[in-house]
Amino acid sequence: VKSSSILLLTVACSSNTAREIPVFDMTASYPEKEFDYSQVFDIKYIPLKTDSILVGTVSMFYGSDNVYMGTERGTEIVFINNKGDILKKINKQGNSGEEYLAISDIFYDNRTHEFFIYDSQKKGVLILDEDGNFKRRFGVEEGRGITNIMDYDDNSFIIYYSDLGMNEKYQYGSYTLLSKKDGKPLKDIFMTCLGERRYPSVINFPQYVHIYKMANMIPGNDCVILSEAYCDTVYTCTGAGADLHPIMVKAPAFNTQDKNKKIFLEPNFDSPDVFLFTVITAITKDKGAEFSNKEYFYDKKEKQFYTSTNKYPTYFEKNWFSSSVGQIFDSEKFAYTMDIATLYKMEEQGTLCDELQEILSKATEDDNPVLAVLTLRK
Repeated sequence: VKSSSILLLTVACSSNTAREIPVFDMTASYPEKEFDYSQVFDIKYIPLKTDSILVGTVSMFYGSDNVYMGTERGTEIVFINNKGDILKKINKQGNSGEEYLAISDIFYDNRTHEFFIYDSQKKGVLILDEDGNFKRRFGVEEGRGITNIMDYDDNSFIIYYSDLGMNEKYQYGSYTLLSKKDGKPLKDIFMTCLGERRYPSVINFPQYVHIYKMANMIPGNDCVILSEAYCDTVYTCTGAGADLHPIMVKAPAFNTQDKNKKIFLEPNFDSPDVFLFTVITAITKDKGAEFSNKEYFYDKKEKQFYTSTNKYPTYFEKNWFSSSVGQIFDSEKFAYTMDIATLYKMEEQGTLCDELQEILSKATEDDNPVLAVLTLRK
């Protein structure tokens, strides 16, 4: 068993003030500690009314005090209020320049009330107003590409591009700020590892192609948290200059790992007291790769890493953080939908909380899903 002691790296930030950055040894054994989600999140359930039927679950991407928005089947934008009313749907699927073939990723700019929709099939970004009317569109610079998009500030949004095999000369950063006005690149963000620019090697392994479904960028408090499969540092990114500040270093260095066994780190969420993340191990096989994952968290007050022995409330599914279940839609809120069949299954297992049991007692098999909204306590 390897040492569970924590390493602290002292670095100087742009303010010239030195601070200690925790170093997480991904091969070490850390003490176990229960992480009780119910002590971190407040939860509310919204049964979605069935006067407007949904085909399946809705992937949430934005929330406010009164309205939640989500995408259904990658073709429609759905608006839901706190009472479970489906207020309206926007469907602009089509082949024209003012339509999308599919919604690959999306965010809503609540400053200008515009939707930014990334369409991977058309390789561009379409901008609609809140009623679905066409505003503008722009393509992606050749060789750059987009995997995910996220709101950044008044003038720009941030993109993540995972296919670094198209970027052999390292001309572009895997993260870039683009102009909301015309889509032009404003700032390429090159992530470094303890001062060293780390060239990607993971892209040489086709077996790892779906590792890029990881949440490489997540919203933080007044920042975006960025990570990268091949980079050994997790950063916050802030300001118009996309200033990077390290918050955690992962070891051993990616380029020193066994070529047939790679270890990745995926941020889950950041709160005032803890930073929760998942460590993913990928082992190359003759055909494909074998993946395993384990959750950890860093206790900021104790300055200690722990292996998380999660205490999931009854309303959680184990993989509720995954993109197939729900999405982070701001730095404090998470949401996902639970279909009626899932609630029946939970009832059989005896895992329904009283509130969900009450909702299920009034539901039918044909009812819309229940929206679960979780708010991170400050």
